[in-house]
Amino acid sequence: MTREEIKELSEFDFIKGMSIEDIASKYGLTKTTVSSWRTRGKWVDKRDKSQSLDETTRDNETTRQDIETRHRQKKTNHQMTITD
Repeated sequence: MTREEIKELSEFDFIKGMSIEDIASKYGLTKTTVSSWRTRGKWVDKRDKSQSLDETTRDNETTRQDIETRHRQKKTNHQMTITD
């Protein structure tokens, strides 16, 4: 998994309510790294907006699959471009 994929999944986990400490442990990161991503990416604003809009119609696993599929497609497209 690329660092960008981990960052996106970490953001998703944070928005769904996971703590910085748990995210860091889950992905083998430091708390400082996750905290920095949270600040720069404005994850708190996104979490608050998500909660206020009650966007809980999809379960976590489906959304996680969407993220992973999108990254696999990007990787495949990039590889196809290189080999063409």
